[in-house]
Amino acid sequence: MRSILPAVLIAVVLSACGKTVKPLTIHPEISILTAAEKGDIVKLKTILSNHPQLAGTQSYYSHPPFILLDATPLHIAALNGHADVVELLLNYGQSGNAEAGGPEGTVRYTAFQLACYSGDKLTIEAFLAHGASAVPAKGGPGFPPLMMAAWGGNIGAVELLIGKGAEIKTANPQGLTALHFACDHGNIAATAFLLAHGANPNAATSLKETPLHFAAAKGYADIVRLLLEKKANLNVKNSDKNTPLHLACLAGNSDTAAFLLDKGAIPGEKNSDGETPLHLAAGKGSIPIAELLLAKKKNLYLVKDSSGYTPLHHAAAWGKTEIIEFLLSKGAKVNDVNERGDTPLYLAAKRGHSQAVVLLVAAGAKMNIKNIYGWSPLMIAGAFGRLDTIDTLLSLGASIAEQDGWGHTLLHKACIAGNKKMAEYLIAKGADVNMPDYGNWTPLHCAAYEGNIAVMHLLVSHGAALDDKTKEGQTALHIAVEFGNFPAVEYLIHAGADITIPDQSGRTPARIALDNFHFELYEFLISKGIK
Repeated sequence: MRSILPAVLIAVVLSACGKTVKPLTIHPEISILTAAEKGDIVKLKTILSNHPQLAGTQSYYSHPPFILLDATPLHIAALNGHADVVELLLNYGQSGNAEAGGPEGTVRYTAFQLACYSGDKLTIEAFLAHGASAVPAKGGPGFPPLMMAAWGGNIGAVELLIGKGAEIKTANPQGLTALHFACDHGNIAATAFLLAHGANPNAATSLKETPLHFAAAKGYADIVRLLLEKKANLNVKNSDKNTPLHLACLAGNSDTAAFLLDKGAIPGEKNSDGETPLHLAAGKGSIPIAELLLAKKKNLYLVKDSSGYTPLHHAAAWGKTEIIEFLLSKGAKVNDVNERGDTPLYLAAKRGHSQAVVLLVAAGAKMNIKNIYGWSPLMIAGAFGRLDTIDTLLSLGASIAEQDGWGHTLLHKACIAGNKKMAEYLIAKGADVNMPDYGNWTPLHCAAYEGNIAVMHLLVSHGAALDDKTKEGQTALHIAVEFGNFPAVEYLIHAGADITIPDQSGRTPARIALDNFHFELYEFLISKGIK
């Protein structure tokens, strides 16, 4: 949990040199930290009487949820609630306002804040007696004492700080109040206490999040109940226009979702992306929540979000097979498309969810539906290298010769991507190595364009025609020359490509090299007798 890195390094170096070193556990810098953590006041006094300068020793210290890179004995004692140790260290001149935490730019905490989180009243009182204030200074740390106490969930600490002037409704620069903290961390007793003493259940952060958003997102149904009893706004929206019900569904918290719905939460409310709670529940794969929502609004499964996604699209994209079956049983349209023309099957194939693919096809999903870019489920699976899903689609009847809007087959795409493994797989499955696209580019043209020798060799070894021409009359050699792929040019010539064929404009490979300022390549071609 703690270490003094310099001391450890010194010990390791000395040991390596054959020197005798005392066990690190008795090093005074480490001992003072251990004493602070354990509350060993006797040992601490002994160390400080001999080494008073060690009161400010800094070390890494982990005490979930805090990771402090530069904790002092005071931070450690405060976090562990050792009031007598805190008192001693303060008397040695240590400051309750000294911060510890992560690297620069991350959240840092004072020793007093950590004491408030720990909730030990005597420790908090020790800091207060030495000048700490329960009232945060303007522009001070982003987590005032009362918020830290609410986060820790100790009512005694909360009550003490309020008695010392802490304002329940005080918000930090992000708009967070003590009530937000109590709700976010499931501290029901602290939540009840704060509400009973005037905390605003509808206080909103800079992102328009209320305590109810926090509690619903974490699934704290009892806290949700408390907030609603205090007139929390049930359908309030945050900056993303998510209601508490949205967040409960997103987190898969069925008990909380049920309670919110029973209290009148709107099941069909949309967020800024046009998503209903059912979209979020479908993506999460929560059938219990989906059942609750559809019981309140029967045709919710047909609603599309701002991009045209149905709940089934969301379920398919995340591969949630059980809720896919559930939505289909309720009447979800298996071939519905979003604004891009993507079907649920397309999204499942894109993410490599093979089981979802099988399920959707069995339910009538069409494998030949292409989106507005001419991409089918098979094409997108290939683009993302989903070999298992490609295999599944082919076994279900998809054609390996299928072409996209440019006439590219999967083999073309594998060659463009330089994906030799994919190309090998497709050839083994029967892909035509000489299949032209709509511009008469074969897979070899694509490989020559990319200059991938391994893929080119694979194609040639499986019968790829070296001298097939594009609509512009270019062979693979012309393409390799035009784009300056010297190794590809060498390979094609060595493989037997015809070096005399002109393109549609009558240009030889040498002329193409010259026109594209590939002078080294030009000299090479001339040396081969190409004019």
